[in-house]
Amino acid sequence: MPRIVISGSGGGGGGSSGPTPTFIDSLPFGADFVGATYPVVTQEVYFYRTGGSGGTLVQTATVNYVDAFKDNILNVTLV
Repeated sequence: MPRIVISGSGGGGGGSSGPTPTFIDSLPFGADFVGATYPVVTQEVYFYRTGGSGGTLVQTATVNYVDAFKDNILNVTLV
């Protein structure tokens, strides 16, 4: 499986070089698609699917940040 890179979501900290990318070597439950939404400036919601973008949802990860700079995570919820 190829390595997946999730780059920063813009507006985050990271200084002049920009946000540090996150590398994922495997996805949960055999997922082959990951999507993201940004409902509010302090939240990111990632969803994992099998069968591509229209496939079966296998997990959702919600990341809540302390503030809009996204330097500090408040909590993470996996469903």
